[in-house]
Amino acid sequence: MIYTIGGVDVSFEVIGVPEVLQQAIHSASFEGESIVSIWETAASILPNNVVLSECTVKGINAYRDIFPGS
Repeated sequence: MIYTIGGVDVSFEVIGVPEVLQQAIHSASFEGESIVSIWETAASILPNNVVLSECTVKGINAYRDIFPGS
């Protein structure tokens, strides 16, 4: 947070690494957004990191035009 003075407006987790998911959520500013892509395995988050920062977590499907409805 030192470098961004309060966090970033939008963070991205697009490689499927649990530690990076936590960092993406934690690095979002108050009322910021974290964008999460497809994962091959289950992932866990600490809900209070989302709730207390009023962060929005959005999922994206990078293959939605290739595999519609997936």
